[in-house]
Amino acid sequence: MKRNTNLAVTLLLLLEQVEDAEGLARHQLKESLGQSKHASSMTSEELWDVLDYHLRLLQSAGFVTITQSFEGVAHDDVELTWSGHDYLDVNRPSESFNVNVKWP
Repeated sequence: MKRNTNLAVTLLLLLEQVEDAEGLARHQLKESLGQSKHASSMTSEELWDVLDYHLRLLQSAGFVTITQSFEGVAHDDVELTWSGHDYLDVNRPSESFNVNVKWP
């Protein structure tokens, strides 16, 4: 699978918008990503694969933390780290790169 920098930045921007101190559950990120242009031609299974791959990349880069849930992988909490915020501060996309997702 190839890394998609725009998708990775979209995930970081989604996490930045969250007001809950515990971040977002993985299934909430999947739902939000499913509303974006990145998922237009993906099946649900493909979307899970792409999401999980990019979350692992972001975690290995130190941009997100993933806290395991006893309820299963889909409920793992994902949150932005200090380094993730720093990355967005330096590499924030232009205004035309917009993430308009309504949280449930």
